[in-house]
Amino acid sequence: MVPHARTLRKAREQVKVMVADDVSLPQIKAYLNQWLHWWQNTSGIWNYQELSNAYIQSCWDPPAATIAAAAFQQQQNDFIELRSCESIALAT
Repeated sequence: MVPHARTLRKAREQVKVMVADDVSLPQIKAYLNQWLHWWQNTSGIWNYQELSNAYIQSCWDPPAATIAAAAFQQQQNDFIELRSCESIALAT
C-alpha cells in the first residue's frame, strides 16, 4: 500500500518551509524521522523502509531527496546497530 500523495506533499512542504527559514539540517532530519515514525505507528500497515522510499521518490527536488535519504539512512543504520548489539548480548 502506498501513502496518499497528500500525506507526502504535506511533509515535503514542511521541509521546504524549514529550509526557507534556515532551520538546521539536524532539525530537518529529526522532523523527517518523527514524521515517518508517526505514520508508521499510526497506520500499522507501512514499514519504515516502504514509507521512506515513497517519500524520497515523491521529492522532485534532488537536494530535498538527498536530505531525506540521509535522514532515513542514518536512522536505519542506528536501528541495525541496535539490533546487532541486542543479538550479541543475547548470544553471550
